[in-house]
Amino acid sequence: KEAGDYLSIVRLSDEDLSQSETIPNVLSRVYADGLLVNYNYDVPHEVQENIVHYRVPAIWINSVHMSKCVFPDDADAANRLVDHFLSAGKRRIAYVAFPGKHYSVTRRREGYLQAMAAAGLPPLCIDLKLGQPVFLKKDALPEVILAYATKDLQYVCDELVLRGVLPGRDIQVGTIADVPFLFLGQKHPTVVLPQYKIGVTAVHELMKCIADASYCPSPFVLRGKLQS
Repeated sequence: KEAGDYLSIVRLSDEDLSQSETIPNVLSRVYADGLLVNYNYDVPHEVQENIVHYRVPAIWINSVHMSKCVFPDDADAANRLVDHFLSAGKRRIAYVAFPGKHYSVTRRREGYLQAMAAAGLPPLCIDLKLGQPVFLKKDALPEVILAYATKDLQYVCDELVLRGVLPGRDIQVGTIADVPFLFLGQKHPTVVLPQYKIGVTAVHELMKCIADASYCPSPFVLRGKLQS
């Protein structure tokens, strides 16, 4: 908007995107010079091939590639959550997550494991499953539960309350999300992802790619902000 340009939002199926003629046809139809690609996992190989083949200026958002991409530093986010609670004197820190295909599922877990290893503490990673209790015994609860994302932490907090354990009073919790995590009116430590900065950076880099076909930026990995 500031540069006098415009953004068109186009939703396409995997099948459409895999067709060789789709990308150039879309660019022609909406009079676009480049693409911001918000395609995060299970990306058909044909999509990447077509972008390269037609030499389309493109920046990938929240997706990891060798170049031309912008995404949050998920490992750092989990690492900082662990450090936050370590500095508060906590030692028994668990990490919970539902299974998922997005790259951040692995990276956040790795960040947690790295931070626990650096502190010389044993990790406790728990895979969540709908309908199954997270902790079998109340007296076996850790001091802190960190969760992959809001939905994971909400699931755990609901279970804790049903068992008479109040997050923030009886046990500490934290997560990584787009906005601070609230439960029963209380804000809990959250590494807030820099979504606005990701968008701005992606647009600026795309404009450079459009202006110079040889421009090939390295990945932009942006840190979130811990809010507690």
